[in-house]
Amino acid sequence: MGRRFLFALLDDPATLSWMLHRLSNRGAATARFEPRLEPEGPGARGFEDCFWLFSSNALNHGLTRLEFDEGAYLFRLVRSLGEPRAAEIGRFRGGTTYLLALAGAHVVSVDLDLARQERFSVELASALKRAGLREQVEIVIADSGSYPVAPESFDLVFVDGDHSYEGARADFDHWWPALRPGGHLLFHDAVFAPHDSRLAVAEGVVRLARELETDERVERRPAPGSLAHFVKPTADAGGQDT
Repeated sequence: MGRRFLFALLDDPATLSWMLHRLSNRGAATARFEPRLEPEGPGARGFEDCFWLFSSNALNHGLTRLEFDEGAYLFRLVRSLGEPRAAEIGRFRGGTTYLLALAGAHVVSVDLDLARQERFSVELASALKRAGLREQVEIVIADSGSYPVAPESFDLVFVDGDHSYEGARADFDHWWPALRPGGHLLFHDAVFAPHDSRLAVAEGVVRLARELETDERVERRPAPGSLAHFVKPTADAGGQDT
C-alpha cells in the first residue's frame, strides 16, 4: 500500500509540489541567523557571505524565501544601483532584509505581523549588527498600505507581503508613487507554472502582475523564478524626460 501510494504521488506533480512546499515551510520556520554567523570578524562583504540564506533543494529553505537564482538577481540589481534606498514589504524572518542590506541598500523593512516580529526582529537586528549592517536598516512594524512615504523617495521596492489581489494591488498603488523615475519594483511569488501548488496562495499576485503588463506607467523586465520586475519610466507620456 505504501509503495503504491508513493508511485501514485510521483505521478501527481501538483500533490508532490504541495508536499515539498509544506516541508520547505517547516524548514524556513525553524531557520535561525545565529548558527550561521561568526562571533567576530571583518563583516559581510558580498553575495558569497550570504550563501547560507538559501538551500540547494526544495525541502529546506533557509532564512530567505527567495530561490537562489532570485536572490542572486536581486543582489546584483541592488549592487548595480550603488547605495539605493529600498523598501521591503513583508519581512518574515528577515533573510531578504539581510540580503538587501548586504548588497548595499538602505532598507525600510515593513511587516504588519506584530506577534511574529516581536519574536524575530531582535535576532535580525543582532545579525545585522554583527555584519556591520545595522545602521542601513529600519525595522518597521506597520501596515504597508498606509505607512507614510514621500513621493519619489525610493530607488527599489520589493513586495512580498499580502498575497491576495486586493493586498498586492494596495501595496502597488501605495508604493509606486514613492518610486523614483527609473526605479524598480519587484513582486515575489508572481510567476508560477499552472500546476505549481504555490499558485493557490499567490493567485492574486500573479493576476496583478499580468494586469500590469498592459499598464502604460510601467515597463516589465525579464526576471528569474517567481519574480515580476517592473521599472518606472524616466520619461512622461509625451516622451519628455522627467
